[in-house]
Amino acid sequence: SAAPSLVNLRNLFQVMVAADHRYGPVYGFGLAQTVVRHLARAGYDAGLPVILLGSSGGGQISLAAAPYLAAALDAPIGVVTVGGVMASDRGLDHVVRLTSLAGAKDGVHRFGRRVFPGRWPVMAESSWNRARAEGRLVEREIGPMGHAGKGSYLDPDAVTAAGVPFLRVTVAAVARAVGETLAAGGQSPSNGRPATAARSTG
Repeated sequence: SAAPSLVNLRNLFQVMVAADHRYGPVYGFGLAQTVVRHLARAGYDAGLPVILLGSSGGGQISLAAAPYLAAALDAPIGVVTVGGVMASDRGLDHVVRLTSLAGAKDGVHRFGRRVFPGRWPVMAESSWNRARAEGRLVEREIGPMGHAGKGSYLDPDAVTAAGVPFLRVTVAAVARAVGETLAAGGQSPSNGRPATAARSTG
């Protein structure tokens, strides 16, 4: 089926728009407004950490919204991505932690490493490499997953060599990342209730 390829192509176009210095801020501001409205409707308590969950292009979109959310909410902002495709976005300067979870067979995720110069090791002063040097950026390989479809992160039928379903591995990795993000923002899973806004484009 051509559907997964078309979805991936759509996601990459979204990434390029959100990463563009001309259009990205407008895109991020619009998303931040939407997140703030949803948080208000959900009874968000001021100051609680907000963790954005994004798959594929949702990682870049989350970073684009981070500066506006940090300013509007005056709260710690974290980002957790699964197979995220991201540039060295200025949003990295406004998050307490970005955790990038990826599968060993995810070629779409690796696309971001090559295409965005700010992620290259030689660009030591980029937002991406500064966040990594400061320990606010964590990249973690979680298993032999692909990007989408069969054998991907949410495939309940595919299993690791140890027999653990990919879906279970992914959920456990996200839960761990959320706990680490809470700790980075001065909360813990036992004393802080995070407000989590999910944005998935995978």
